Amino acid sequence: MTRKLLIAWLKLNGYYNITEINGVICGLYDYFTTCGLVVDLSTDTYERRYCYATKEEAITALMDWDGLDHPSGNWIKVKGRMNGLPIDDINPNLGEPNGNRY
Repeated sequence: MTRKLLIAWLKLNGYYNITEINGVICGLYDYFTTCGLVVDLSTDTYERRYCYATKEEAITALMDWDGLDHPSGNWIKVKGRMNGLPIDDINPNLGEPNGNRY
């Protein structure tokens, strides 16, 4: 599938702010209670996603991110694979879970 067709397919399936960072297609997707910054999108999977409390936080993180390490901002959780290894982590910058934020 061409890049143009992939982006069209992603938009039809609810992804937005789709961009390419270091050759990897990334975009945003609204989940039930969070906004996900989704990395390495294809028609059937993605590499990982970062969950943000608000769409605004996710948009800012996507615009500022260079594709290396983790994006900026107060992402709550990351799930998927990173550097070929499974990842399921809470943002260490947020401290301990408190029942209000995550």
